[in-house]
Amino acid sequence: MKALKLRSAFKCIQVIVHEYCQMVWKNLFYRIITRKSASCLHCDFIFSAGRACRSAEMLKYLGMRQMSCPCDWMTNYSLKTYGQLIFSRTFSLFNTWMELPSNHHFRVVQDMETGMISSHDFLKTSSVDEGMALFHSKMSRRTSALCDRLEKGKNIGCVMNREEDDDSIRNFCMVLSKKFPHATFKVLNIKSSPGMQGINKRTVFESNNVSLYEYTFDDTPANNPEWLGNRDMWLKLILSEFHVKRWKRHLYPWNFPLLNELLSSVRHQNIDF
Repeated sequence: MKALKLRSAFKCIQVIVHEYCQMVWKNLFYRIITRKSASCLHCDFIFSAGRACRSAEMLKYLGMRQMSCPCDWMTNYSLKTYGQLIFSRTFSLFNTWMELPSNHHFRVVQDMETGMISSHDFLKTSSVDEGMALFHSKMSRRTSALCDRLEKGKNIGCVMNREEDDDSIRNFCMVLSKKFPHATFKVLNIKSSPGMQGINKRTVFESNNVSLYEYTFDDTPANNPEWLGNRDMWLKLILSEFHVKRWKRHLYPWNFPLLNELLSSVRHQNIDF
């Protein structure tokens, strides 16, 4: 038993060190090779808007994910749903839910009203009912924290990979514009075109305080897991369009948000003590 605990502790340390070194290396490497675009925005912070985990994961790898947003690790939700969360400042979802099949150590739970799916919040060691109060508390706290940052920010970035039509994304942008008229928003939507060579940029619309740009490239995996897509292209693109103030602080080993990221990597390894 003691030997098992020692092996588990060593495995945890190994995962944390690996994740930290990988994060620092990615930051340094891509910042060296990436040229800033003429329209590069110096942001107070950047947040992700789906459609699943990919955009949040890319920000995390670059040290640009400086806070936990309510939908970072959610799937199958619309921008209309996310806009309503931001506009109302409340997370009132998952009051009615159903459990879906899961092949990992988290339960997969779907909100019946919106279709949103949580895959990383309910461990199988306890029931969904037992974990729901903590889940609602966590998501309400994240929603409130995001809205606070949006209210205080001046230059804000948003990254997503949505297949929705221009009007749906534009409506989400207008929620940001009307709710936070003091801030300037730059929104990037990434679309995939398998087999495409190079990258195409399209200006969807520009207003007084919101700009929406669509980038299209081959976002199929390049020696990466399916859910990560073409990570190298993502990282270069984000770095060319955004610069986050004080991003280096996110990489300090004692930084609390970073510790949460590293510990989540350990949890996803399903290491038992």
